[in-house]
Amino acid sequence: MAIFSSTALLIALVEFRPFTLMSEVEVNQWDEVSQFLFHKRKCTNPIGTNGELLEGFMFEIGWRKCTTKNEQFGLYGSLGKIVNAKDEWQNQGENLSFMDCILGEFLRYVGDKLFKEIQTCYKSLGVPSFDQVSYEADISANQGDLSLLQHSLSP
Repeated sequence: MAIFSSTALLIALVEFRPFTLMSEVEVNQWDEVSQFLFHKRKCTNPIGTNGELLEGFMFEIGWRKCTTKNEQFGLYGSLGKIVNAKDEWQNQGENLSFMDCILGEFLRYVGDKLFKEIQTCYKSLGVPSFDQVSYEADISANQGDLSLLQHSLSP
């Protein structure tokens, strides 16, 4: 399926794969990602204006990084929502490394060339991966070398 903008620019190509064609590992990975994102919405706000949406709400997720070293770092979140969902926020932090691996593998599946270009760019800039908590974190110290921006589940 192709998704186009209102000005007929191609935004994305989407491939739908029935669960029946996926391995048990793939189904479990999609389940983990969907559960992670579902629970993440309890600690974030819907995005008000971010282009066209087909339907529903889009929630913010990701790193808040800075342009000046050590100026600002951390995950996006709504303080009011985090206060009311501390356990959810803590559980998300504990699952970041696993999500990092799965999302990296998904990106690699979509386009290995793009994945490798992102790896090269981020390594050259010393950008931390999704599950690293500081810019000083040693990239090679990732458990099992599994990281969205630096590594992958597959060799």
